[in-house]
Amino acid sequence: HNQISNSLDENPNCAKLELLDVMENTKMQCEEETDKTDEMARSFYSRAPLSNDNSPSSNIIQELSLEHQNSRGEADTLPRASKKSSKLANIPKEALSALTSSIDDTDLNGPSLIPRMEILAQIVDSVCGKVEKNTSNSENQPWLHDTIITLRGMGGVGKTTLAAMAVNLTDVRVFFDHILWLNLGNFTERSGRNNLTYDTYLSCLRQLCHQVNVSTEKLKCEVVLQPGDNDTKLAMKMIQAMENSKAEMSNILEGLKILVVLDDVWNHEDLELFNFGEHMTSPFSLLLTTRIYDQQPRAESHFINVGVLNRAEGHLLFSTEAGLDASCLSSDVITIDNIVNQCGNLPLIIRMVGRLLKTCETIDADIDLKDLAKIMNSAAQPMNLAPMIGILDRSFEFVTDEISGFAMKFYFSVFSRVFHRGDYLRPWVPCDAVNFLWEALSVCEDMENICDAFGKYKLKRTKDISELLFVMGLFDERYMCLSGQTETVRHFRLHHDFMWEYGKWFSSKVDNVNETLAKYLREGFHLHDIKKVSNTRSESILKNNTVKWNRIMVQYFRSSVHHQLSNLQSTKNLIRAFSMDWLPIHLINADLFHEVSSLLGSEDYIIERIKVDGIENGIRAIVSLLRLLKQASSNCSINVGTASLALTITSVIALLYDFLCKLAQFDNLAQSHQAEIGHSLIMLGVELQKCSKWATSLDYFTDALNLYKSINLNDDHPDVLRVIEHIESCAIRSIFLVQRDSPNKLRLKHADILCSSGIDKSNISLELSSHPGYAIVQSKGTYQPLSSSNMFWEYVFLGVGRKDSSLVVNYDGKKLYNVADGNTICTSLGTCCEGIPVALRSKVQISGDDKTKIEDVLKNFENVSLFSIDPDGVIYPTLSPHLCLGLSCYPSLYLVSRKSPNRAVFKYFSELKKSCSFYTESSDTELDDKFPFDHQSSNSFGVSLELVSHPGMAIVPHFTEIVNLPNFHGAPAQGMPLGLGPVECALSAKMNEEKHIITTNNFKGLELCPPGLGKMEAGRAVHLLSRVEAYSYEFVIHNDGTISPAEARDVVLGFQVPGTAKISH
Repeated sequence: HNQISNSLDENPNCAKLELLDVMENTKMQCEEETDKTDEMARSFYSRAPLSNDNSPSSNIIQELSLEHQNSRGEADTLPRASKKSSKLANIPKEALSALTSSIDDTDLNGPSLIPRMEILAQIVDSVCGKVEKNTSNSENQPWLHDTIITLRGMGGVGKTTLAAMAVNLTDVRVFFDHILWLNLGNFTERSGRNNLTYDTYLSCLRQLCHQVNVSTEKLKCEVVLQPGDNDTKLAMKMIQAMENSKAEMSNILEGLKILVVLDDVWNHEDLELFNFGEHMTSPFSLLLTTRIYDQQPRAESHFINVGVLNRAEGHLLFSTEAGLDASCLSSDVITIDNIVNQCGNLPLIIRMVGRLLKTCETIDADIDLKDLAKIMNSAAQPMNLAPMIGILDRSFEFVTDEISGFAMKFYFSVFSRVFHRGDYLRPWVPCDAVNFLWEALSVCEDMENICDAFGKYKLKRTKDISELLFVMGLFDERYMCLSGQTETVRHFRLHHDFMWEYGKWFSSKVDNVNETLAKYLREGFHLHDIKKVSNTRSESILKNNTVKWNRIMVQYFRSSVHHQLSNLQSTKNLIRAFSMDWLPIHLINADLFHEVSSLLGSEDYIIERIKVDGIENGIRAIVSLLRLLKQASSNCSINVGTASLALTITSVIALLYDFLCKLAQFDNLAQSHQAEIGHSLIMLGVELQKCSKWATSLDYFTDALNLYKSINLNDDHPDVLRVIEHIESCAIRSIFLVQRDSPNKLRLKHADILCSSGIDKSNISLELSSHPGYAIVQSKGTYQPLSSSNMFWEYVFLGVGRKDSSLVVNYDGKKLYNVADGNTICTSLGTCCEGIPVALRSKVQISGDDKTKIEDVLKNFENVSLFSIDPDGVIYPTLSPHLCLGLSCYPSLYLVSRKSPNRAVFKYFSELKKSCSFYTESSDTELDDKFPFDHQSSNSFGVSLELVSHPGMAIVPHFTEIVNLPNFHGAPAQGMPLGLGPVECALSAKMNEEKHIITTNNFKGLELCPPGLGKMEAGRAVHLLSRVEAYSYEFVIHNDGTISPAEARDVVLGFQVPGTAKISH
């Protein structure tokens, strides 16, 4: 660095060459190291093609290579990053890519890097702690051990290139142990808000872990959801989980000198998530590039403003890229000045135009420097708030044939819309996949004029389009492996995110290719609206084109597959990789949601994904595609329907679950693979929670716990503790009114505040002292409607769950109001007695003017909302002080999946099934003579509801006294919540001819019923209830000992407690 600085005044070109030498000397070493790491990762799982065996899931076990598993190195065990192995820190791949990815060494003489040494010197001095940091006061404090350096400037001025040049310098590489790089622009939507979600933040942290060769197993700070979490509560949990992950990453990096480069930051709130130095004692620096001005900079921030190139720098860059010699520079100074000015002195555009001139012989040998200047002048447009798009549009004018120029813009724009992921802005695409796109477009009906023009313009082959876009500087190039392969192939991506914006803008102009071409030839496109695609018509055109072009790609690919399979192995590999990585994206972008769900849920696709990425990462890749599917459907132009979408996603998750369960059954499965299956089950369970499938997600978590236990993980193992957290998040215990002397009563932690006078009782968390770590929470995230007579209200039952989902209330001394929505806590159905559930209820709405008939009911509704609180934290109904809020001592009975590990299997199911033949309304004595069963299975002339799935347990009532419901759907009723309890308290029952299960001992005559309207799904509670006309009471007893509602045979009776019954999937 010092040598370059000293020689700059003497010979700028020499200084540039020395800088290139420094970078070139380290580039090969870095690439060799990263290639070895990539090879190790790629080799973890075998690459053998799918077997034709009828049970492909069994073959994958044989294809998991133990040799590759053992060669993973120390990355899986290192708790922290280690110091650098040599004197110089490795150069991040992204930094090398920023300097070399758009250069073809066979055609150009190395990268054209302008040694802007003044800025580079500032960067080096700042990151290495040789300058004083900026402060908001007048006193400059000396740099301590961490700092933030911001390269600030408009897009295209070379911020990323400068950052990449800086981290290549020896001074920086000697000072730091690790230099890490993240391109945040790939993860943002440029909306100006905090763009990083929890999932994308974890993805960023995983990239950092890979760069320091540390296992991502350390990053397990998952968000633990609960059924009652609303959007606000969920956001708070996400933020807390991100902070926990940040602290964990700081611990990984502790003790090392770290430089993190954050490229293309769009919101400075995101910056805080990567300031790991807050939790570190060792030196830490952040170097970020951004176009956004930070209104509230941190005290340790140091800003470096990056402007456009000056005249000399612009001349040097253009001349180098265009291949102009010294004599040309002296004779055409004015012409070059004109071109550089028309490029806005932006390096991005100058480089592109210079390359166009150098490669002009590819498309038109007669164009020279002056011709180029004329083209740039004739294409000049007034600059506005988005000058880059205007300049990019102008750069295509170098293709002098108007139709070919339009065609290049069109093809480029199609690429930007087809090869685009919602979670990654500029992905790398295999060259052959790009050629697939060009070929697919060339056979479209409205492309004849464009194809003819290309032919006349020396673009004879479809791959020539990619080559031209590459030499124009619109595409980057990199040689990398296809998914699951070891041989490198050529890949392309958009060179800059502005080019993606340009493609979006141009795509919104092309409604019909021929008609748009005719309009373009007449008047061109107006650039007055290039800031964004804003009007409704443009948005509609953009969406329709995105769908249309992706469907063209899908159809052409499928029609070509059968012909390509007989060709070279390399083509087969491409088809296989394309089917796995890009076909799902095209299906999603084409709004073919059912087709993508079929693909993702197919066993062939799952196996191929796991063979390439491993079990856990393979499932994570599919889950990420499901998230893209959900995101795309929300913006879909057709009405998909929330329920239909949730069914699609949950169906794919169920198929993944079934596959993992089959995989887990093999005896020769390595323990590490079994652990990965457990991790994957947790991942799928969390996704189900987002679809409100709480009962099913509990099954997945329970299976994961059983799997961990089978491989002898201790109770304090992080994986076991993690899955128990998720299990507890699903198992919400319902709150009832219980006797005041009950050992199961609840006590509030903050009772001193609620009981004190003269103290503000607002925003009080209902955390519990009786159950440390838990609180009163909503049992569901949404309210349920209920009506009676001419009254209408909404309610949601309350339960006990994790304290991070606690209700927050205001208390006026009489009522407890939920801060989130103003609804009040009350007992259900306007009554107070033991066994009545407690709920949040909205204000009662009354239809009609006559309130006289319901005055007593309204008074009861008011009375059951009145609560008092004792100093010891007990909450009791003011008008029924002998009762209080509490829990049943038994887990509740509800519906679960038929293959759930939590299902109830009845010991005497065959006797219960036969009892319908002997059921009669006659007396018990007469019935006793007709009921020829063993006395051990019967109790008071009924069949004991003892369980074999939960030995020593049975179906029992929650309470000893029947619960009277004075106004249940407009009429009095009786009921009793049921649960899992000791066999000594077992209920007995018989089945009548209508297939109703009726109790015969306690609460005689009440019937099993899953109360509620609509489809019966896993998670619905099952009670004893007197006959209510609107409800279904019919059940079916299966031969495996489980019992289902007759109208929903895919669910059975079960609990939130796993049994010991053998699961057969």
